[in-house]
Amino acid sequence: MTDTSKNGPSLISDDMIIDGNVICTGTLLIHGNVKGNVTAHSLGVSQDGHIKGTIKADSAELMGVQQGNVTCKRLSIVAGAKITGNIACENLVVENGADITGKMSVTGAKT
Repeated sequence: MTDTSKNGPSLISDDMIIDGNVICTGTLLIHGNVKGNVTAHSLGVSQDGHIKGTIKADSAELMGVQQGNVTCKRLSIVAGAKITGNIACENLVVENGADITGKMSVTGAKT
């Protein structure tokens, strides 16, 4: 995941619990827990990260637990990730060992 912002990525550490929506115009890395919707340009959820809410992002790499729908242009779901919710994206990569429960809609890149 590449950070294109001047300030570096924003971080929700593993000792944090956010109860509410999170909006980040740059890169957001989640190692803790978010109970709310997450909107970011670029999103990374670590193996210890947990989101209970929707995700909207240009690009996302999910390694942890996601409970809610995911909408993004580019989505990568890593082995060990657990996703419960519907997925809508243009490009999708799913590693063997990822657990997905929900409907998927992959449209391909729009030209």
